[in-house]
Amino acid sequence: MKTICQGCKTQVCALAPRLARRSAALPLCTGRVGPARQFGSSGPRGLLSFGVKSVADSYRVLGASEALFKACAAPADYQVPAWKREEDCVEKREDGEELGEAKTHGNVWHRALRLPVSFNTWSHVTMLHLYLINARLRCFGRETYRTWQQQLTDHFFFEAEKKMHLDHAITSSALRQRYLKDLFVQWRGLLLAYDEGLIAGDAILASALWRNLCKGDATTDPCALLALVGWIRSGLVEMEAISDAAFPHGVKRILERSIQPFWMKLDGTFQRGPEGDLERGPDGELVLRDDVAGSDVFKRATLNTGAEEREKRAAALVAAIKAGRKVK
Repeated sequence: MKTICQGCKTQVCALAPRLARRSAALPLCTGRVGPARQFGSSGPRGLLSFGVKSVADSYRVLGASEALFKACAAPADYQVPAWKREEDCVEKREDGEELGEAKTHGNVWHRALRLPVSFNTWSHVTMLHLYLINARLRCFGRETYRTWQQQLTDHFFFEAEKKMHLDHAITSSALRQRYLKDLFVQWRGLLLAYDEGLIAGDAILASALWRNLCKGDATTDPCALLALVGWIRSGLVEMEAISDAAFPHGVKRILERSIQPFWMKLDGTFQRGPEGDLERGPDGELVLRDDVAGSDVFKRATLNTGAEEREKRAAALVAAIKAGRKVK
C-alpha cells in the first residue's frame, strides 16, 4: 500500500510543471465584447404580451357578461321572504315546489303567461334569454365563443346555487351540487330542443317552449306560445344585424324588449276570428289580409284549383290561424 501511494505522488509531481506551463499559455480573455444592452432597445416578450392581452380580454368579457346575465335574470326574478321561512308559511305547489314573490310585479312572464313564481320559472326564463345570446355568440371565433359561453354559464350557475342556498334554505352543499347537475342536463337539452325548433319550424319551437318553460301544462294559452315564438325570432333577427363591437350593449337592449307588443298584435287577430282575416286577392285567390301578423309566411289557398283541393287549403289556412302556427 505504501508503494502504491509513493508511485502516485511521483506521477503528480511530474505532471504539475507541465500543466502550469499550459495554463500560462492560454489568453486571459477572448477580446470580443458583446453589444451593450439598453433597456429601451429590449424587444417585448411574446409570451408576456400574449398574457397581458388575454388577461385584459378576460376581464373585459367578465364585466360585459355579468351585465348581460343580469339582464337575462331580471325578467322573472323572485325572492322568498325571510319571514315566511322563519314562520314556516312558504307557499308550495302540488308537486312540492316552493313559491316566492316576484321582484317586478305585473311582469309578462308571471301575469300574462301565468307562470308560477318559482325557481323553475326563473331558471327557464333565464336560460331562454341565455339561449338567444348563445345563438348570436356562435357568429364569433371559436375561442371568443368559448370564453363568452363559459362566463355566462358560470354566472347562471353561481346565481342558481345562491338562490338554492338563500331563498330555499338548501344548506347541504352535496344536495345543491346534485340539483345543479340536473339543471345542467336541462340546459344542454334545452339548447338542442330550441335549435331543432329554429330549424324545423314554429310548431316545433312552440312545443319545445311548452315542454321546458311551461312544464307541459295542458292549460297553457296557445297565443302565449305564438307570442313567444314571434319574440324569439324577432330578437334573433335583430341580434344578427348588430356588429360585434356593439354586441354587449345591442343584445342587452334587444333582451329588454317586452313580449307584450307581440301579444297585443295577436289579440287583434284572434278577436276578429279566422274568417275575418281572409280576403280575395286580385286573381281570385283566398289570401290573408296584409295587416294580419305573419301573413307573409302563410301560403295561399287558390280558388282556381278543384273544389276538394280548394276546401282543403282553405280549411288548413283557417286551422293555422286558430292554432297560431304556419302552414307548411
